[in-house]
This record gives sequence, structure tokens and C-alpha cells, in this order.
Amino acid sequence: TGAPGQTVSIPLRLTGTAPASAGFNAAIYLPAGAALAGVVRGSLLPAPGFTLLAQPLADPAANALALLGYSATQTFSSTGMLCTLLVAVSSDAGPGDYPVVLDAPDRNPLVRGSHALSSADGASAAAHAASNGVLSVRIAGAPGDSNGNGIPDDWEQLYFGAITNVTDATDFDGDRLSDYREYLSGTDPKDPASCVAVLSP
Repeated sequence: TGAPGQTVSIPLRLTGTAPASAGFNAAIYLPAGAALAGVVRGSLLPAPGFTLLAQPLADPAANALALLGYSATQTFSSTGMLCTLLVAVSSDAGPGDYPVVLDAPDRNPLVRGSHALSSADGASAAAHAASNGVLSVRIAGAPGDSNGNGIPDDWEQLYFGAITNVTDATDFDGDRLSDYREYLSGTDPKDPASCVAVLSP
């Protein structure tokens, strides 16, 4: 969780019981407006025994990075931290919850290489499961905004009857203007006919 213009930490953890592994690789898809600012090795990948690399994927349609951690001499098998991604959030990012995708549903990890956990000798892939994360952007310190979603509590009370979880990533009335943008433009978030639009004369 972080505010627009901040750099936030996104941990990548290994949980459960796993066979000894010499490394892992993953393609990680970040939300638009977020950029990798660095990567910090976790306790499972101590230096100098493990190499840890992160670089953007050459895919213009995706904001993705390739992450690789491996060793020719050591293995890991316990639960713990693989690494932490440092992600810079754009200063104009709207509040909301944005997916950080590790387990893309259309990618078989053993076939397309979206993510893999190697065997101890690095010669084969070990069975595993991956789960995604969420980058939560909140506007902190706004008066009268108890949940930090960038929308005043009294506006949420007026239109929804309660303090809600509407954000720049939600669109209650489905008019393609987010609830946060409805607040900014003074339109009704529950009326699809009440929105900012450019109409042809």
C-alpha cells in the first residue's frame, strides 16, 4: 500500500513445504503507472551464493518484468522471503486496488515459462502454485476521508449511504467513468446518464 508518487515494497514469499530448489524465475505484470525501482534479496537468497536479476520484459503491450534468482552451489527449501520488489507509483495514479500478476491464467508455468521453481540441480521444474498480489494506492491525510480512498466520507454517504470501498478502479454505474472521477467531476456515480462525455454535434 502506498500513495501516488511513493515507492512501495511488494514482497515475494515462498510458503508451505517445498523440495530443495536451486532457483526460480517469474514474469511479473505490474499495473499501468507503476515502474520497477529496484529489487532487494530476501533471506532465502543470501549473497554471494545466489544471483538475483530483474529487468523489463520486451513486451510493449505489458508493463512486465522478468525476475530470476538462482545458484550453482546452494539450495533453499524453507518458508521465507525470496525478494522484495520496490515499485514506484506514478504521481498521477488514482486511488484503488491494482493487480500485480504473477500467475497469469493463460500461461502454463511448465510450458510457457511464466514462472518456475527449479529442482535442486536446476535441471527440471518442481511442482508449485503461484498467487497474485495487489498494489493499493491510497491518498493519505485527506481531511474527512477515513478510508484513504481519495473520496470524502460525506460524498460517499450522500451517494451510497455509507463509507465505501469505491475508488478509481471501480465504476458502480458502468458508464466507464470511475467512481473517483465521478467525484472529481461532480456527477452521480449511480446514474449512467450522469457522466462527462464528448458528444458529436
